[in-house]
Amino acid sequence: MDIGELLKQYRTRANKTQKEWVGTIISPSFYSKVEQGANHIVTNDLLDLLDYNNILPEQFFNELRPKRQLEYEFEQELRKLMSNAYYQNSTKELERLKQVIEQGNLPNKNNLLLIITGVIALATNNSKNLDQETISIIKNRIFSVHSFDKYSLRIYCSSMRLYDIDSNILLTHKIIKQLQNSTDIDIQNSILAIITNLMVLCIEDKRYDAVMTFVKVADSIKIKPELCFCKSVFLIFKNLINFHYTNQKEYLEACQKGIDFLSFIGMTEYSKNLTEFVNQNK
Repeated sequence: MDIGELLKQYRTRANKTQKEWVGTIISPSFYSKVEQGANHIVTNDLLDLLDYNNILPEQFFNELRPKRQLEYEFEQELRKLMSNAYYQNSTKELERLKQVIEQGNLPNKNNLLLIITGVIALATNNSKNLDQETISIIKNRIFSVHSFDKYSLRIYCSSMRLYDIDSNILLTHKIIKQLQNSTDIDIQNSILAIITNLMVLCIEDKRYDAVMTFVKVADSIKIKPELCFCKSVFLIFKNLINFHYTNQKEYLEACQKGIDFLSFIGMTEYSKNLTEFVNQNK
């Protein structure tokens, strides 16, 4: 299957005419020949077209090249394991995953190594020791993202401390504008994690007002079993901010309930880190 054929499948499923499908991105006459295989669409126009019709690039390209589906699923699993190890503060597990990636032959190997290098640095509080070339590559990749997907969301989420707060606010606004209404669980989890990370940065810098718009967005994401962890962590920091504004002890008690819950489900080290953070910033 080529790009034109797959675009036509998506368009017909959406019950749109070619004119409705392309908007002002390219001319309907040019696009008609793309579907026929007579014209080739450039990458930027294709990404604009996917974004305009709310299609995730990774979803589109996986359907275009189904033989890569297993590789894609393996990469997704590696990213989830990275995230779990990061929140468990398990440097040992992160180093093990790095070895798996180094010894493998995945198409996105370099990208994965870049991510896990940053994650390990953040997990060990050594982000300042990352070489400037690595920092520059990570930051430029995020700022140059045209349309965020699951991959780029995870890269950004794991590297937010490499940016200043205003840059993080700008990028988070961009993500919310694009993906706020997504019903994809992975994307909702990433949005919650990104907002929570931004809350942490703003609390540390005592810029509480800067994050309140994002708190409302996170509140609007309905709780589901798969979102339980991210929602729980978000609520801890939300209550910490509420305590800052009201000085009411009930909010600190709510923080402690959230921390106790995470400890109860086995996240002992992470719970200790949260307790220390709350005590330092209440």
